[in-house]
This record gives sequence, C-alpha cells and structure tokens, in this order.
Amino acid sequence: MQIEKIEFDSVRYNPERAGFEALVNVRDQGETYSYAVHVAAPLHADYTLLTRHLARTAATLHRARHSVMRTVRPTSMPSYQARVDRILAENAMFLAESALWEAQEDRHLAA
Repeated sequence: MQIEKIEFDSVRYNPERAGFEALVNVRDQGETYSYAVHVAAPLHADYTLLTRHLARTAATLHRARHSVMRTVRPTSMPSYQARVDRILAENAMFLAESALWEAQEDRHLAA
C-alpha cells in the first residue's frame, strides 16, 4: 500500500458537531478511496492544522483497511478511462441531437 496523493473536497464547518468535516480522497495504486472525516475544532481554528489533521485521519483509516465508511473507484485504469470516454461521447451525441431538434423546431415555428 502506497498513498500517492491525498485530496480534499470542500472542507466545511459543522456547527452541530462543533468541528470541521470533509470528504478526503486517497489515491493508492490506481484507485481512489474516499473517507468522510471529522475534526473537532473551533470555528477560528488554523486551516493548515485542520487539513493536516484531516489528511492524517484519512490516511490512518486507509491503512487500517477495515473502514466501513469508504468508497472505492478506479482512477487511472484503462477500462475506467474507456468507460468515461464512452459516457462523454454519448453525452456529446445527445447534445448534438438536441441542438438539431431545437433548430428544426425554430425553423418550423418561424415558417
């Protein structure tokens, strides 16, 4: 297990739990593992210390490998990239077809 990169989704303050929380993404061997992490801290806490603690907590959860609250997805596998490319191509076709339908409708209404 080799952690390649740790990234944060938006870090936000949760007043109900009196602390900061974030979804932390840990990249490891071509897959991304996401962990919901919380740090108890006051609203005026130092951001650098908060992010360091959030990253350390996520890394600890990742190394434990028994966390129930995590998601896993491939990030650099060829099959994953091919699937993303197919979805984007299908979306492009849908947008092109929608533009054609709108143009035909506009011509029909103008006539």
